Amino acid sequence: MKKILLLLLACLPGCLHCFAQDSLLIELLKQHRYKVSLSNGTLEGEGAQWLKKEAADAQFILIGEDHGLAQPPQLTAAVFKMLHPAGFRYFVSETGPSSIKLLTPMVAGKDQHSLVSFFRQHPMAFAFYPMQEEAQMLKEILQTTRYAENTVWGIDQEFIMSPGAYLHHLAKQKWGKESRLVLEQYVRRTDAEMKDALETKDFSKLSMQTLTAEDFEILRTAVKSKPEAVSIINNLERSQEIYQLFGTSGYTSNLVRIQLMKDNLMKHYRQAQAAGNAIPRAVFKFGATHMYRGQSFLGFYDIGNLASELAASNGMTSLHILIAGNGGTVNNWRLINDVSTQKSPYSGKEALKELGISPLYSLMDKKEWQLIDLEPAREMIYNGRIKNINQQLRKIIWGYDAILLIPEVSASTNL
Repeated sequence: MKKILLLLLACLPGCLHCFAQDSLLIELLKQHRYKVSLSNGTLEGEGAQWLKKEAADAQFILIGEDHGLAQPPQLTAAVFKMLHPAGFRYFVSETGPSSIKLLTPMVAGKDQHSLVSFFRQHPMAFAFYPMQEEAQMLKEILQTTRYAENTVWGIDQEFIMSPGAYLHHLAKQKWGKESRLVLEQYVRRTDAEMKDALETKDFSKLSMQTLTAEDFEILRTAVKSKPEAVSIINNLERSQEIYQLFGTSGYTSNLVRIQLMKDNLMKHYRQAQAAGNAIPRAVFKFGATHMYRGQSFLGFYDIGNLASELAASNGMTSLHILIAGNGGTVNNWRLINDVSTQKSPYSGKEALKELGISPLYSLMDKKEWQLIDLEPAREMIYNGRIKNINQQLRKIIWGYDAILLIPEVSASTNL
């Protein structure tokens, strides 16, 4: 017992030092927090004014979220509407390029199929947009731009559940006899594989996993007369590589995926420039790990870092905002489980623990949203006034400019 007591006493000064450092950080950030609210799709309060001021010199606004919550897409739509008059014309989505091209006409009401009927036929075919708040966000962004073309940039992989939806889409178009027969054959195959995967709850049976290089070449040949159709097949094949790599090397899979996002971002960026917008300004919404300036907590230099460097090369800045909820509910986005199991209790501290932001939860208000400006903490860390800070929290403070603390979040609603 004496030895244990001596050990505790020996450790105590170091522990007190850590507590003191956390306290110093929190006291500093208390001086740089702003109330913000979302009312009828409009951002209000000191936080909204802070954001507008900081965005004045920014080329990109990057919003990092935890997926499945209703508030991030609602906030994103409000941010886009607020900043659109200042020249923010584009929205960058964590969705495949072919997905966005198929989705936007339905969201805009220019397609005979509604999103509800589409996703009823093709459950979770595309990432996130089967959730009502995400679809509403996309609709509001398109409305804000008056449905301007190429407003939304889908830069991610095509979703693992999507091949059947694309093949149904292609099969409805006009083709010669041979091409039509090929497409109908693959429609039947992907439908059967989707049914089997849903019944057995086995991801390996999904068409994104079973299609081979030979299958993709057969499909490419069948649709070669239409460049947009060829692009869909190419996007599916490149996406499949990412999913299959994840089964053997998550590291390589992430590298390939990040490079794909960078390639797609620059493709859209250059198209916007060619259309006459010399320095395109855009709002991003992605999972939090993708939106870091610098190295993410996973160790990658992700799309957020490219955006930061691209803005800097144009003499502008990028504004990175992390959304952190406290309690409430979340849509778990379980791909091949019963939809009724998706809504569950949410703990932000648990869900975001890898980000190292737990000390910042002491700033959480019981009712009001708060936007915390993280930039003032950087100088104190640099000068050594705040030491022994958790490495992941350090990355957040350098990688994000602000954190939005939301006391109560709610699960996104399935369409």
